[in-house]
Amino acid sequence: MLIISARRSMLLRARKTALNALANYKIDTKNLKLLEVSDSIAYRVSTGAGESYLLRQHQNPNLNSIAISSELSWLEFLHRKNFNSPQGITNLEQSFVTEVAVSSESKLLCTLMSWLPGRTRQERISLAPV
Repeated sequence: MLIISARRSMLLRARKTALNALANYKIDTKNLKLLEVSDSIAYRVSTGAGESYLLRQHQNPNLNSIAISSELSWLEFLHRKNFNSPQGITNLEQSFVTEVAVSSESKLLCTLMSWLPGRTRQERISLAPV
């Protein structure tokens, strides 16, 4: 029971952080769906206009805003070269990375990206020769 309530508490804090992060973007959030909890917490964000985005809360303390911005710049480069890659969305301050206070001493780095439709692969990919 304690494990379930600790996870529930973590997810409630993460949702609150996600909503605080989204307040820094020019989008009308209609729905927030949790997708995954790993080295980041990922949400699908749906808007009133029918658009979808990917919001990530970066949980890795070894990542900083420079490293995350570099990743999004690389994805932007790939997109300009006609690769089907997500694009970073800048916040109201024209930055790819949004810092959200989670306590008086702690901040989380969040990013918003364009949504690419697709599906999750359920089976493991084998490295064995075909």
